[in-house]
Amino acid sequence: MKRKLAGFTVSLILAMGAYAAPHSSASTGNVGQRQIRIRIHNYAQVDSRDLVNAERITDDILHDAGVEAVWMECSAGDIPAKDSACNIPPGPTDLRLNLLPQSMSDRFELGADKFGVALENAEGVAWIFCDLVKDAAAKNQLTRSVLLGTVISHELGHLLLSTNSHTPFGLMKAKWSSKELLAVEHNAMYFSSSESKRIQQAVIARQQSVVDRTQSANPRPLSIDGESNASRGGI
Repeated sequence: MKRKLAGFTVSLILAMGAYAAPHSSASTGNVGQRQIRIRIHNYAQVDSRDLVNAERITDDILHDAGVEAVWMECSAGDIPAKDSACNIPPGPTDLRLNLLPQSMSDRFELGADKFGVALENAEGVAWIFCDLVKDAAAKNQLTRSVLLGTVISHELGHLLLSTNSHTPFGLMKAKWSSKELLAVEHNAMYFSSSESKRIQQAVIARQQSVVDRTQSANPRPLSIDGESNASRGGI
């Protein structure tokens, strides 16, 4: 299987004024029907309060795109899983998010300006370089959890939008300047309307694959003449 890594960097060029991508909220009707599960493996041991707030930021961004997230705290090294659902094998609607400390981030050898990377395929795995996020937040006087939640949204965007998901501006821009960072702090980074529609379609496709798998594993019994016994109403 071909694997493609997608990442993004931050440029710390000073600029004046706030920035936000042109944004029009997509239709979010029946958001609960478009649901993904995010399995967090907190190797970086991000503080629980920061993590909860980061999840809230991501929730808001995903909800605006018409998708609902369910968070699962799974095992990370010696840290056991808090959610028993982590013991269930992941399915098409499960995405894995690995929060890494510096010692693990260095293994990627992608440079000091990378916040994270994602596998743009059906496996749905992303890595967040938490120490670099923390350093950037301190350097730019940003709320750490807000930046972390926005970075998580960016990487989840790669997983759901798949190939060619970087854009010239906004949340999915490959390099964030000080204008984007200021927008992050003001909770003004969102998926565009077209991105939101693609994300909704991707989640629906993942959900349909779950249905297809279930039906394949549990075929309806057929009678001798090819009609299902259920549809015949008796023997």
